Amino acid sequence: MKKLFKVSSEFYIAIVVCMLVLSSCSYEPKPFDYGKDVCEHCKMTIIDPKWGAQIITNTGKIYRFDVIECLILYKNQNQEFNSKIKSIWTINYLKPGTFIKAEDAFFIKSPDFNSPMGLNAVTIKNEEDAKKIKLTHNPEILKWEDLQRLVKEEFSVTNQ
Repeated sequence: MKKLFKVSSEFYIAIVVCMLVLSSCSYEPKPFDYGKDVCEHCKMTIIDPKWGAQIITNTGKIYRFDVIECLILYKNQNQEFNSKIKSIWTINYLKPGTFIKAEDAFFIKSPDFNSPMGLNAVTIKNEEDAKKIKLTHNPEILKWEDLQRLVKEEFSVTNQ
């Protein structure tokens, strides 16, 4: 059978590159489908745009959580999973529905908040944002590492 046209190796390389670009994974958080998405840890339906967090894996898969403490508890209970994590995101309390990378965020813990799982900590972009929230109790301002330690202390194995 006679070839109709000659295909170069550069053509095949270009096809492969295009396929990789088109199929590449996004490492950005996706908006919640409130009332339909379910927390990976506690299985509660995610309904409030002031709360929520997401883990994005190295392959681009997204794990959704109704609050940041559920995400931390999930990480703590699934240690083998931690090597697959590309990024962790949490909802900005002052801009519901928008995300902040957990490692860049600040967290305010106060009894003034009533989070679904009871840690009562919200995410803000910076310490200046804490002044925008009127609180009746003295808030505790935490960074990501501090929040993870706090969740480990407050949620013992028996509570998980």
